[in-house]
Amino acid sequence: MMFVRRKSSLTAFVVMALFAVAIFISGVGAQEQTASPALTFEKDNVILFAPARIAGLRVNGQDVEFTSVFPSVIETTIEGNESGYSCTNDYQVVFANGEEGKLTANHCHGTTVFSVIPGRNLEDLEYHDAQEDAGTVDDLVVQERYKWYFESTELPTLMLSVPQTDDLILFAACLPATKQIKAQILMFPEFMEEGEQVQLTYKIDDSLSSTHAIDLETWPYEGGGLVPTLYTSSYHPFYEQLSGGNILDISINKEVRALFSLAGSAAQINPFISACRSLEN
Repeated sequence: MMFVRRKSSLTAFVVMALFAVAIFISGVGAQEQTASPALTFEKDNVILFAPARIAGLRVNGQDVEFTSVFPSVIETTIEGNESGYSCTNDYQVVFANGEEGKLTANHCHGTTVFSVIPGRNLEDLEYHDAQEDAGTVDDLVVQERYKWYFESTELPTLMLSVPQTDDLILFAACLPATKQIKAQILMFPEFMEEGEQVQLTYKIDDSLSSTHAIDLETWPYEGGGLVPTLYTSSYHPFYEQLSGGNILDISINKEVRALFSLAGSAAQINPFISACRSLEN
């Protein structure tokens, strides 16, 4: 009888030990299954370009790291944290000559590009309209009669116009003094007044649309009047996208909108970009 009781006690001990091990293994497995995944936060790549060499950058008052793409073009990353993600940030660019340029920019859609000018406080509220991006352009006809022209003169220019007419949509010129491109778009919504801004919206093919608040400036040629005017550097994605796309969809204040063919545009736009960049170096 004693032998049987000892055997039973040993068996019970082994069973209990195996049960404890099973519970332990089960607990470890449960911990592994319920372990929180590594946290990831939203990121935004911001490219800043300027007409002068950039030496430093502060975002929202804090020094941040950046990568120099060119002496006057830098890239930095805005990353969210546990508290969230700010779509609007203040940038303070320090130039090599000691001057500063400030920018308040809105961005929450991947990579965005903004300009900064020494001695000026700028605001660039670029956004993407999801409804507009999802819309169709079946009711619009691509304007095939407008062609792209590059003129290699002392002041390189790019035009979108109907051949042998004064029907002009876009006139862009390199500005060596400020190392910028000035593009005037001859599309006119209602109620434009001096001192106000208009919303320039464009997209190339099926890309997301981009909108910029731009100033109105006087058209320097016959007829005068106020014209929507966009200032960029030659590294702005607008021009590179133009040279590689098929259709330009452009509007002002979402009132006046048209589609223009980009067929053959690369042969005109690429030399224009190269000429402007040579003046910026």
